[in-house]
Amino acid sequence: MQDIREKANAVSRLKDDPPENKKSNNAAKEKAEKEINDEGKNSGHSKSARVLAIIALVILAALVVWLIICIITDSPYTMAVLFCVIIFPIILYIMFWLKKVFGDKS
Repeated sequence: MQDIREKANAVSRLKDDPPENKKSNNAAKEKAEKEINDEGKNSGHSKSARVLAIIALVILAALVVWLIICIITDSPYTMAVLFCVIIFPIILYIMFWLKKVFGDKS
């Protein structure tokens, strides 16, 4: 959320360009453009975290599809798959929460 506010401030600095202090305005304009262009660098998430999140979403989608197939075919594994569909996101949430609690503080 803070990143979005910073980008909005950078855009507003680009729009507000009074004629006085051209030198300082150009420097501020370049800084604002750099902030806008560097959006991926300061997002707070590494590429590995994004890849793991995508993998988790694919696994969850596969579980939901498997659950639908089990329901349609009246499989004996329906309750087990339903349990996995419910527990998997909870386990992921706990893992990400623990990473935030015990992770790197820098």
